[in-house]
Amino acid sequence: MGRTLSVAFRRRLIDEIEIKSNACRSRLDKLGEPRPTFDEQQRYLLRISQSFQSLVKASVDGTYNDPFFNNAESETGYQKRIRAVTQNLNLDFAEDLARRGHRRETTGSKDKTRLSGGVVPVTRDEFLDHIQRLMWRTRGRDL
Repeated sequence: MGRTLSVAFRRRLIDEIEIKSNACRSRLDKLGEPRPTFDEQQRYLLRISQSFQSLVKASVDGTYNDPFFNNAESETGYQKRIRAVTQNLNLDFAEDLARRGHRRETTGSKDKTRLSGGVVPVTRDEFLDHIQRLMWRTRGRDL
């Protein structure tokens, strides 16, 4: 019984070593050909940096032709499209600002019940008076 246990143990050990060895070979294959000299290492890094620069420029310019950008309908593909993401964030911000980016709202009635988000209702005349007061108090070098 002790001998069969040790054979099974050896088999598991050998299997684990093979799995780790294959994983190591796979990682080495991903690194490509060896680059033993400084010049080869430098050329390799230069090629990678140029490729990265090209991808960033394409993303900023909105030209998503490289396979790196994946499918636009996937979340990862969309997140790689810097111009699209930025423009959509700008549109969301503009919409939010238009909806909630004001302190006062002109109304036709004298009802002073606060609106949602702390917006103060004012009549047109009250708003114009407020603006005129602000202009008087914030004069600069103008005559």
